[in-house]
Amino acid sequence: PCRTGTFANSTGSSKCTLCPIGTFANFSGSDGCTWCQTGTYASYTGASICLSCPLGSYSDKAGSQKCSRCPSRKTTDSDGATTKDDCSGELHFIYVHISLNEV
Repeated sequence: PCRTGTFANSTGSSKCTLCPIGTFANFSGSDGCTWCQTGTYASYTGASICLSCPLGSYSDKAGSQKCSRCPSRKTTDSDGATTKDDCSGELHFIYVHISLNEV
C-alpha cells in the first residue's frame, strides 16, 4: 500500500502519487487526499498532516498552502485561527535589559 502523504489513483494500483500542496493523507493505503481545514495548511507535496497556523496568522480557506499574516500590530489569541476577525489582540513587545556585572 501507499505510505502516508501519498495515495493510489485506483484500487489495486501499485503507483503511489504524492498528495498535492494544501492536502494530506494521514494513513497508509489511502485512495485519496483530504483538504486541510481552515486554520491549517500544508506547504509541500506529500504531507501526512496539516499544520495549525501559528500565532499572528490565519487561514480562512480549506486547502491552504500557507497562512495569511494578521494586519500590522494585531495577533491571534491562539494558533489555528480561521478568519481575519481572529486577529483582534494587540501585539505588544516587552523590552528586557539584563546587565551582568563582573565580580
